[in-house]
Amino acid sequence: MGTDHVFPPIFQYVYPDWFGEKTLLIILMVVVLCVLLVTTRYWPVQRGVVLDDATGEPLAGVFVTARYSGNISAIADFQTVCYHAAGTTTDGQGRYRLPAKFDSPGILIDKRLEMSFFKPGYRQVFYMDGVAKLRKDESGREERIEYLRKVGGDSCTDAGGSQQSLYPYFEAIYYEAKSLAVTVDENKFVELMRMWAARQAIAHDDERNMNGRELDERIDKYLEGHLK
Repeated sequence: MGTDHVFPPIFQYVYPDWFGEKTLLIILMVVVLCVLLVTTRYWPVQRGVVLDDATGEPLAGVFVTARYSGNISAIADFQTVCYHAAGTTTDGQGRYRLPAKFDSPGILIDKRLEMSFFKPGYRQVFYMDGVAKLRKDESGREERIEYLRKVGGDSCTDAGGSQQSLYPYFEAIYYEAKSLAVTVDENKFVELMRMWAARQAIAHDDERNMNGRELDERIDKYLEGHLK
């Protein structure tokens, strides 16, 4: 009698000549290795410069954000998750630098990095290979608020404590929107940005263990002394 196999007989029927436990073990190891290669990634240091699109001069004080995201495979489609965030501000020469990052193996695939650049009164018009260009926004008040709505949606809700690095970005959007808002709807947006900025400020890695009420209480407490 041959060696007993712990794997379903159908596999031995399909590959009767060579399919055995050792072969299955090798296949399993290859599959595991492939999963590790797909879900593990090293992100190098992100560095570059932000320029004024009209003059070519470097722009200081630009809020720079990086959002790392990936997909969770589902039966019907993919769910996108932003799992890490990083933020900084350009120096006097318009330069910025974000640290390198190593992703441990996990369930996310198709990982990607999205960069955003914001400065009050400016509009991002270009980004490639570390070089970003911003242009003075000469549109009207309503058009500017619409732009703020757009960039204010660049969230990263599953990033845990790393969301705190996005606080200056959302704080700047909040204060600019507050200075422009006139209508009831615009002021609702301002309040939304105020709460969202506070949400970044209180972010921490254990917040998934908190319920919605606890999170709201932390936001309200933070707002008692901030973002007036």
